Amino acid sequence: MSLFSLAAHVQAAHEINVSVEGEGSAYTVSIDGTPRRTARRPNQALSWAVDAVRDHFKAYLRDASRQEWGLRVTVGGWSFPFGHWPLSPGPSTGRQPPEAAGSHME
Repeated sequence: MSLFSLAAHVQAAHEINVSVEGEGSAYTVSIDGTPRRTARRPNQALSWAVDAVRDHFKAYLRDASRQEWGLRVTVGGWSFPFGHWPLSPGPSTGRQPPEAAGSHME
């Protein structure tokens, strides 16, 4: 059971996709489709997922004010885009609530 996913990019050249799946006492954190860690609690898995995105982009985020960036959070089949999403061509996946559909925050 997929709990949530994070997809992020900076200037479309640097991308990462992190997801968490599971239920009960086993939540697997996957990075770019590869299982990496298993947590006992969903909040621990969320923390690891956010850390993976932060660590991946640490060098790029220092200059984020001068670069286009985007983050899409998907929970329960709903997608919430932040920043410029998508930077790269192609449709965004997942449903979006009407107030979030097509929104770009700057």
